[in-house]
Amino acid sequence: MFRPQTAPLAHRITFQVPVPEALTSFDFVSLSPDGRKLVASGSENRDVLWLRDLETLDWRQLPGTEGGTSPFWSPDSRFLAFAAGNQVKKIDVSGGPPQTLCTVPIVAAG
Repeated sequence: MFRPQTAPLAHRITFQVPVPEALTSFDFVSLSPDGRKLVASGSENRDVLWLRDLETLDWRQLPGTEGGTSPFWSPDSRFLAFAAGNQVKKIDVSGGPPQTLCTVPIVAAG
């Protein structure tokens, strides 16, 4: 007789991840869709995006994201898009400079 298998119960995991020490304040932290990376935005004298692979202990600043706010992930977790002034940009989290996606008539946010 065929019996459908029940899905295993999900286990809750609790942990802490301190934000980069260089950040004097931060206004946004987001987990990537694949659950492997965090992005934080905040200021160190200017807004900038920070990335942490959860398999490591270190945050790294994403070059070219100065002025970046309101970051959001691509569904495949490969790219971050963010607002910078009146532009929306994206950056590959594995490296490379940001690309401008569009310019809007007002300061982009959210």
